[in-house]
Amino acid sequence: MQQIKSYTNYQKFWYFAKPILLQHEAQNNLALGITLRAEHKPEQLKLGLVLFINGQASKVAIISAFHGGTLILSHTWELADLCILQDFLISNEVVLHGVVAKVGLSEEFAQSWIQYNSVSYELLHHTEMLVMEQLQSNTVTQYVLRQALDFNLKVVTEHCQQFLLDIYPQAPQDEIIASIDTVAQEFIAGRFGFILEDNSKNALGIIEIIRQTPNYQAISTVAVLPINRGKGYGRALITMICAQIFKSGKIPLLFVDKNNPLTMHLYYSLGFAAISETKHYIFKTAC
Repeated sequence: MQQIKSYTNYQKFWYFAKPILLQHEAQNNLALGITLRAEHKPEQLKLGLVLFINGQASKVAIISAFHGGTLILSHTWELADLCILQDFLISNEVVLHGVVAKVGLSEEFAQSWIQYNSVSYELLHHTEMLVMEQLQSNTVTQYVLRQALDFNLKVVTEHCQQFLLDIYPQAPQDEIIASIDTVAQEFIAGRFGFILEDNSKNALGIIEIIRQTPNYQAISTVAVLPINRGKGYGRALITMICAQIFKSGKIPLLFVDKNNPLTMHLYYSLGFAAISETKHYIFKTAC
């Protein structure tokens, strides 16, 4: 017997979700990171869903606040599970603005979802999740990686804007500019945003640890301005942040866009390896 239960109470949801998400901690990094953060920022988790099979909690999904409501499926969901999930969401009139799941599952969900809703869908991101099990090199000595502080807001804002333009090339620039102040302030306020500097304290790039789970730290916001590209600063950023993560006793993890072969090559050359592949589809109201 299969049954889905929904939870808005963090503690009740976490009781069932914790062992399931931690079983595949790396592959569930996105869902796990959002769920952990919701303990202190409950607005980021709109709804927690647990699939029970014969009374046993088996699989977890969350609806995050990202893009107004994005469904994120844990690693163990299969195609056979989608029918009961969609029936639950439709019967409870849940509004979704996107879905993130492993390749194959996300497409199937999106195709089925539009049959019951007046929406269309399009691919936002096709990503690989990479982990680095061992640091290959830590010989960067000519640069300093330090925490971003309030007086760095201008530099951080400039780099965050470039980062958003790079990962959302089709997004209207006015939308990116409208959100950039918040992004830059959160980069600094989170205390896990870093700036790469040379010996003259010139800013060469930025990088951020965006999520932490028990054994992993997820890297994001790797940004080097176009004028500084091709000089090895991106490699230095990744090498130095990974050394810092390993020193803390955790494992570096990141997502890379499949449509960015140069960046993928950089990460692979540094020792990262792929462990999963996901697609993020967004739903748009049909005209």
